[in-house]
Amino acid sequence: MSARETISIIVRARREGVTLFAKADGKLGLRADRSPSDELLAVLKEHKADILALLVPPVRMFLPSPCPSLAVERAKRTIWQLRSLGFRPRLDADGALVIVDAYATAKKRRDVSQRLPIAEVFDQIVAGLTEDPGLLDEDPGLLAEMIKAPSASTDVSVSAEKQPPSDAPLIRPLALEARSSVAAPTFHEYFCGGGMARMGLGPGWTCAFANDNDPEKMRSYVANFGGRGATICDVADLKPAVLPTADMTWLSPPCQDLSEAGEGAGLDGQRSGAFRPCVRLLEALRAEGRAPRMIAYENVTGLLSERHAPDFAEVCDAFVGLGYRFGALVVDGALFTPQSRPRVFVVGVDAALSVPAGLTSAGPQAPFHPPPLVAALSRQKAPALWWRLPVPPPRNTALIDVLEEDPPRFLWDPLAETAKKISMMDANNLVKLDLAKRTGVRAVGGLYRRTRGKGDEKRSAWEVRFDGVAGCLRMPTGGSSIQTVMIVECDAVRTRRLSAREAARLMGVADDYRLPGNYLEAYGLMADGLVVPVVRHLAAHIFEPLLAGSGQMAAE
Repeated sequence: MSARETISIIVRARREGVTLFAKADGKLGLRADRSPSDELLAVLKEHKADILALLVPPVRMFLPSPCPSLAVERAKRTIWQLRSLGFRPRLDADGALVIVDAYATAKKRRDVSQRLPIAEVFDQIVAGLTEDPGLLDEDPGLLAEMIKAPSASTDVSVSAEKQPPSDAPLIRPLALEARSSVAAPTFHEYFCGGGMARMGLGPGWTCAFANDNDPEKMRSYVANFGGRGATICDVADLKPAVLPTADMTWLSPPCQDLSEAGEGAGLDGQRSGAFRPCVRLLEALRAEGRAPRMIAYENVTGLLSERHAPDFAEVCDAFVGLGYRFGALVVDGALFTPQSRPRVFVVGVDAALSVPAGLTSAGPQAPFHPPPLVAALSRQKAPALWWRLPVPPPRNTALIDVLEEDPPRFLWDPLAETAKKISMMDANNLVKLDLAKRTGVRAVGGLYRRTRGKGDEKRSAWEVRFDGVAGCLRMPTGGSSIQTVMIVECDAVRTRRLSAREAARLMGVADDYRLPGNYLEAYGLMADGLVVPVVRHLAAHIFEPLLAGSGQMAAE
């Protein structure tokens, strides 16, 4: 029997109120809240040996392999930093360490020393390679045993290649994404929050107007982008006269009334209903002949549920009524950062403008048109456009990569609290923890508090996932807890909350972004925002090509 099948038996027993354990004499023990069924007892008897093998693995499996040294860990982190910036550490034919600019051209090359302290980078990689020669094995054809550590005065060469090699980093820095030929398109950013839409659109765009009714969020927005065009106000109080003409309007109204975890008020709710004043504002701009050429609306995937079918229909009808052809996509932030964060994006283009060939397809395409979205669009009165969006290269970062080396001490749980969380885990999750311990390397998992059971049997439990992806960040209010991580280093297990900077990294926000000094304010600012590289991907492959290719009226 496989380990997965054995685990399923242990979990089934747990659900029936039976806890399995190994006795001191090596026999299988049962601790039951109620009498187990005859069927369960028969299954336990038949697979007793497999269950015991999992509960009490061979002694050698209890002995973790040696933890990697600090030198190797530092080298791995440094190599990852280089690759994420588009530089490739490798060994040349003579065994000397060189750093290649994977995105250099014949006319342009970058200096790695301007981005990282090159002396420390070199020392850390060489120190790691002396203990683990396989650190650079991803570079084919290069022999790690040929290392030659130059003297401290030796310069690290940076060579240039005209085309990125096949093993170039899988994620390019946002600043290196291809830009369209559009000269500084302008946009309005309603419900701007911390400015993630602005960051995603990038310096090639000009923000003509931004608003939010939260003074704390606007303070952060102004601290990072300046106060030009930024206004603290409710969108319902805005008048067309104060709005400059813009190419695009970005709308990210509150999601609470559309969330599956909310009460389901939808667009009739006070918060998510802020979409309606935006529609009235856009109607006024249309009447003045100043309507934006494009609109982007973002919200949670709860908008696609049957409960919120009338709300999604209202959004689509609003686009049509305002004079736009529209299409929708679901983009998960996990394609770009190690955080599961699917969001709905409805993108509309002025019906009088042409849509360049290649931006749409004849029908839905995975993964951006999942079945719930296809079903929701099929119910609309007007036919939708099927926006064509390329799938990005595989993400090469995991949850462990966003963690700070020295997070604030107040985030750590006392050891007794960590032990309590572990005691509230079921057999399946305890097995995950045990497997993480046995790897002998540092493992980081997301820890989540769940309510299991029904009625009188409801109980609180902690569940862990070591798949390298964080759950969706949520606001630290309204019952939603701040995300907790479990850090396993050999036999040592600690738990703590994510730091605000780690939350920012999960949103794709650069480390030079100025976060508020208050922890809850900073964490909430990030949890309530957009995944920056998702916006950049949409801009590079839909927004910018649309503006570049639809500048002429279709009738002309």
